[in-house]
Order: sequence, then C-alpha cells, then structure tokens
Amino acid sequence: METGLIFTDYSPLCDIMAAVERYRNSCYFHLVFKPTAYQPTYESCWLYNRPAEEVMPYGTVPDPYDVPMPLQYVRHAPCGIELDEKKFEVVWFMEGDAAALLYDKMLLAVIMPSSKTGKYHKFSRYAIGKAPYAWEIENIREAMTKRANTCRRIWKKYGVYGDIRGWMLRQAVPAYKFVGEHLQDYNIANEKDRRIDNGGTYPPKVIVTGKRNGTIYGVTAGLSLPAMPRTAKYFPKDTKNERHTEIGFAVEERLSAVCNTAYSEMNRIAVIPWTDYAPIAHGHTIELNGFEGFPEAVLLNPKYYSGFEAPEYENFPGDCHVNMLWIIPITEKEYDFVRLRGSDKLLERAVDLGRVHIFTGEPKFNV
Repeated sequence: METGLIFTDYSPLCDIMAAVERYRNSCYFHLVFKPTAYQPTYESCWLYNRPAEEVMPYGTVPDPYDVPMPLQYVRHAPCGIELDEKKFEVVWFMEGDAAALLYDKMLLAVIMPSSKTGKYHKFSRYAIGKAPYAWEIENIREAMTKRANTCRRIWKKYGVYGDIRGWMLRQAVPAYKFVGEHLQDYNIANEKDRRIDNGGTYPPKVIVTGKRNGTIYGVTAGLSLPAMPRTAKYFPKDTKNERHTEIGFAVEERLSAVCNTAYSEMNRIAVIPWTDYAPIAHGHTIELNGFEGFPEAVLLNPKYYSGFEAPEYENFPGDCHVNMLWIIPITEKEYDFVRLRGSDKLLERAVDLGRVHIFTGEPKFNV
C-alpha cells in the first residue's frame, strides 16, 4: 500500500509544518517544528489504523513511527480504514503553533499547544477514551470546532490571506494619540511579507514616534496582530489576554541620539516570540544591545499599575486584550537583582514608578 506524506501545510507565523503521513499500518497527523533543521522535533497524533494483511506490534515493524492503535481504543472498523488525502484541511490556531485537522470539513484531530499544567493535548475522532497515541475528541469536539471556525475567519480577515495593513492602521490611531507631536514612522511592513523568514519585517508593524513634555516616545502599531506562540504553555489560565502585545520605548529628549538604536532593538525584540517559540510578557528580561552601561532590559506592562501611561489599543477580535510592554534598560547590578529576587521586587525599588519607563541614562532602581 502507498505510504509517505500525503498532505502538508505550513504555519503562517512559525517555522512549523503540519503533515499527514501514512505508514504501512497506521496514519498520523504531525506538527514538525523547524522541519529543515538537522533534528526537527515532532508532536504526533494518531488518526486511524490502515487495512493491513498483518498488523505487527510496536517494536517489530520496520518503521518505528508506524504504531497502530490497539483495537480496544479504536472507534472505526477493526479491519482499518482509508481516507482521501484531497479532503484534508488544516486550520492553524491563532498562536501558529497548534492546529486542527479537518476531513471533509469535519473535525478529525487536534494538536493543541503543550501546557505547563501537563494536560494532554492530542485528540482524534477515531480514538476511544484516553488511548495511548491520542485521546478521544468527543468531549472537546464542539469547543474545538467553534475555535477552528473562529480562527479561520480571523485568518481570512487579518492573517496571511487578509488585511494586515488594516489592522496596523487601526492600532496606529491610539498610538498617534498617545505619542503627542508626531515625528516619524518606521518600518512599515510590506503587505506581501507574510512569514517570519521574509527579511525580518514580520510580524507586521509600524513604529510610531512623537514627543511631548520633553520625552520622545516610540510605540508599535500592528505587532499585536499575530498571537504569540506558546502563550498557552506559559499562561494556561488567561491565554487569550496574554497572546497579543505591542511594545514601546521612551527617552528624555536630550538623549534623542539613542532613538535609532532603540528602534532597532524594538525590531529585534518584536520577532523573539516567533524565533524562540516563547512569548514576551511583563517582568521578562531581555539582552539589550547598544546601550552602554545597560546590558539588559526588563519589560513592564502598565495594566498592572494604576495611573501608568500607555496607548489605549483596540482589543483583538474575540475580546482579547492587547497588552503594552515598555522596554526599560537596566544595569548589570539591577539585572543581577532581578535574577535573584524577581522583576516584581525590582519594581518595588523604583525611584519613580510613574516615570520608570522613561530612559534618562541613569539607573531607575535602588538596588
């Protein structure tokens, strides 16, 4: 019988390939992370057993990946089934690191983001109960079907097939309102630049800059369009309100010479979630280049502090909050404090919390 890959699709955000692969005795749905790497990693979900003259147990088949499901966990006919490869469709979830597999427009399997809580995250229509290579999908079928349909609509409107620039312009409105006297916009992404590997301008964004009250502000608009990968792993209780973010940098006008360096660093930081497969969030520290005496930065989310200034960005469809992260340069001594005590303790030692996000060339914390 025919074996090998029968269907592939690529994440619009991450270096991940979705694949359906037939083996001699079984068929599996894979998510392949960094598929061109020397040793790519796999998340695999059993789909169905194939008709075979002889089904050999695991360990005796020529291909160690050809693992048929034990029959007591199989919902389809014991003799096996075949599905038409022309009827497969992948719908990527908003983070771009998980997906639903549809067959003839019906939910067939789901590989969800892995979670720190250890919850199982691979489900198949033909599995029964908590089977070895996939769990039964019935208990989550309705919710996952709804989620897949929502993701399809959002991708069509804003994603790789839709109006990227429209979202950038909508988020630019609160950005222009916030920065004061408009100075310049930087790094408007090409509408055709849809993937992370196309020259570094994805995620789509514009850095809006302006000045008011002696401070120069640079804030992104549009970065919040793609959901950050692996958000569910790090924020399982409130995933939807942590996966969309914009970033910003503020500096006293007398130090305007650092602005170009800062905007270059904003560009670099913006892409980290899609190169490192980890979201950026409040309290995280990130290596900083080009700031003498400030080798690191801590990220601060104003939503955790009353009265803290930030643009009032529009929520993402589905009532998902769009976060704002200020990039705050810190000294090596401040960074050592963060490593030992945590970012919350560092912020408790701010000289002036209301202006801690404005770079002055001096340390911001009493440590």
